[in-house]
Amino acid sequence: MMCPYCTANVPDGKVHCPACKNPIFGKTDFTGGDAETTLLGRKGPKRTKEPRFNVGIFNDVFGGSITPGLAVMSVNIVGGPPGAGKTTMFLMVSDMVLDQDPGEALYIATEQSDDEIEETGERLKLKNLGRIRVYNAMGGLRRDLGSILREFKPALTILDSVTRLVGDDMAQAVRVVEWFKEATIFLKKPTLIVDQVTKDGTHAGSNQVLHGGDGVFSLIHDDTTGERLLYSSKNRKGPAPKYLHLRMLPEDAERPGLLVLDPAKYNPDGSLRQGLDEDGNED
Repeated sequence: MMCPYCTANVPDGKVHCPACKNPIFGKTDFTGGDAETTLLGRKGPKRTKEPRFNVGIFNDVFGGSITPGLAVMSVNIVGGPPGAGKTTMFLMVSDMVLDQDPGEALYIATEQSDDEIEETGERLKLKNLGRIRVYNAMGGLRRDLGSILREFKPALTILDSVTRLVGDDMAQAVRVVEWFKEATIFLKKPTLIVDQVTKDGTHAGSNQVLHGGDGVFSLIHDDTTGERLLYSSKNRKGPAPKYLHLRMLPEDAERPGLLVLDPAKYNPDGSLRQGLDEDGNED
């Protein structure tokens, strides 16, 4: 891969140039707006609210009850241990987004092969599986991120994971998240970024990495009960903290492994059962 800044050769898998030290995310020219400045409060047509994708059971945790859904210009950082259901959640969100957008979802995979991701999608019986494109990055990026997003113009981008992409270089992780925020605003299409968790269950990396995203979420599971808990600890586009209690359908179900609302916490219509507060806990 060639550095777009100084044209030096960059070894495959590296996300910064060894010569000029610039991050190899590509010269995007993503500006986020037409004008250099904007005067607030000016008279003229009223601005419309930021559009949102309907993502089913995940609507309230991403956007809340007033403006539910996944905001189109949001970068959402999701952490969780292996086996919690992150890949399942991302594929479910992709399928629902593609119900509303004619494009493709782009899954930048540094943790799993395309075969593994496809196997999960087939098990979940996703109707838009053929429109989820996996960019194989287990050995690192083969070209800069800018050229990848410019070519595919995805309806939704998933990076799984930023920590696997940059290793221990948290300064690069900050730049990756900031770059995706710029690209997300320009494309007006959302991004989900996986951040690995530490042994104590917290997000890896510095607060600067998390600050670069609009929302910080965690997906954890209870090995004893099988319950999954998705919660927001920060969200510029919705409520925080906000908790969502989930379970995976059993192996003998029609769509084994699909995440559903925990029937012990929610009524069939999605409302909380009597005696539980708005986060699904005993009042």
